[in-house]
Amino acid sequence: MASLASAENQGGHAMTRDLKWSHAEKGIGHKVFERALDREFQAVIRTAKEMAGKIEQPADLWDLESYLAYGASSPNTFASAWRVSIDRGPPSKLAENLDRPRLPISPDSRMVAVRQWGKTPTSPSVLSVVSAESGKVLHAFEAPAGMQVFGWSGDGRALNYVMTRGGVGNIWEQPLTGGPAKQITHFKSELIREFDWSRDGKQVAVARGHLNSNVVLISNFH
Repeated sequence: MASLASAENQGGHAMTRDLKWSHAEKGIGHKVFERALDREFQAVIRTAKEMAGKIEQPADLWDLESYLAYGASSPNTFASAWRVSIDRGPPSKLAENLDRPRLPISPDSRMVAVRQWGKTPTSPSVLSVVSAESGKVLHAFEAPAGMQVFGWSGDGRALNYVMTRGGVGNIWEQPLTGGPAKQITHFKSELIREFDWSRDGKQVAVARGHLNSNVVLISNFH
């Protein structure tokens, strides 16, 4: 078995540990790691294929890109958001079951917007607003199909998100008080990758563009 040697500092709080593995134990460890890694890769491949099969418009590619770039998140992985005080102390959980690695903080720093998985794998995602202090859910809305990036309105009274329809991206606004969302930009072309409001809430910066794709034929492999 692996031996564990530890030495405690004079202060009595810090502990230094040195694990020593035999050659046989290292071999076993590598095999276990490789098998676990292979299982994770196979799960990612299956999910990526499922997502690719549902792509109907260019903007849908970004969901696949986010999945591959920021980590494979699914209802079974239980990704969560935590609050850690700069004055130390134990971390506290703010939200769980996240399906996007994005945590926009409200302009007054009192609330955090999160996108969570629905109650079942086929249920719509939920766009929630939680207290930045306690994690208590303050508002919750069903995330519309095709919603891309999301964040806060300039005044912090609503959530903004990008919707792509007919290959064109626009920003929509969902008031925290409820009611139907309304479209606040009216672009006629291009997609939206990101947006952010000025501090006074009077201007919004938008990163817009389009996706190019090419078909390449490669032959004469040897």
